[in-house]
Amino acid sequence: MNSMQSETFPSHSGAVVSVRGSVVDIRFAEHLPPIHSVLRAGNEGRIVIEVLAQLDAHHVRGIALTL
Repeated sequence: MNSMQSETFPSHSGAVVSVRGSVVDIRFAEHLPPIHSVLRAGNEGRIVIEVLAQLDAHHVRGIALTL
């Protein structure tokens, strides 16, 4: 699983738990990034993910905008 950084909350990181096509679920131990935040994953942050939903207290669902 890739670690990721949020552009709005650079000190928080999450872990990718599921990838289905371009839909990505990410788990955060603490604070969730807000909807429409941009997350970066992969080598050198090349994968851009926009948060579309907060699923529960620890998970967000996003869409990968780059592959």
